[in-house]
Amino acid sequence: MGEVVHLFPTPVFLCDEKYSDDNLLSLIDGIKMRQNDNNNFSSTDDYVLDWPELFHLKKYIERNLDHYAHHILGIKEEHNFRITQSWFNVNKKGTSHHSHTHPNSIFSGIFFVGGDDSCPVVFQNSKDTEFGLPLKFSFKEYSIINSSEYSLRNDKNTLVIFPSTLRHSVGKNESDIDRISLSFNTFVSGSIGSALQKTRLILTGLHEYGE
Repeated sequence: MGEVVHLFPTPVFLCDEKYSDDNLLSLIDGIKMRQNDNNNFSSTDDYVLDWPELFHLKKYIERNLDHYAHHILGIKEEHNFRITQSWFNVNKKGTSHHSHTHPNSIFSGIFFVGGDDSCPVVFQNSKDTEFGLPLKFSFKEYSIINSSEYSLRNDKNTLVIFPSTLRHSVGKNESDIDRISLSFNTFVSGSIGSALQKTRLILTGLHEYGE
């Protein structure tokens, strides 16, 4: 009958290598948090992956970030991607996280620390039209081709990396168990573009620690 060619897909990387640290939950307990608009909480420290206690977690994320950028997306190794900001999120029962993107970042990620399957991250199609037109069809069955939303369950110790422009949210936590995650942003360092094509851009000043 024919084949479907998925042109210009949005690459969301669900890492199959899990990272486990028995001390992570106790480390989060007691840190200073701020309450957000939807009543969920985020750490006041926006550079938590610079903590010495999270050295191995940061290396795990960096290794998978490199794999995503250089092997999945095929970006040349001369372009280095570094974690900029990183923070913890806590969704207690009854709280949610509004739909948003991550400005001033190229790739973003979520590491699921704790929670259950009742509160997944929901990715949204940024196009508010279907097939290029302002129409709303009824579908026999929703699939990755025709869905306007796609959920990834909160699987403990799992890492997800995605383009920072991809809109996402977290629904209301209906569980008595806190949903805890670590989020991070990234940016490229070094030079990109071509001097010949007048697209050369040299990026410096990315600090190892938040300043």
